[in-house]
Amino acid sequence: MTCPLSEELSRAMWEGTAPAAQMWRSIGIYRSPVPVADDAPWRDRFLALTGRHP
Repeated sequence: MTCPLSEELSRAMWEGTAPAAQMWRSIGIYRSPVPVADDAPWRDRFLALTGRHP
């Protein structure tokens, strides 16, 4: 199964979400971030930023 999030879209979502992620965590929208490798795909980085396991 292919992921519907392309690398381009995933990166844009990460860039748009990262600055406000802590605020979203403080009100319970996102969980604590999940560690990923520095060279992880943008999809994995975005999911990890929101507290989801890639």
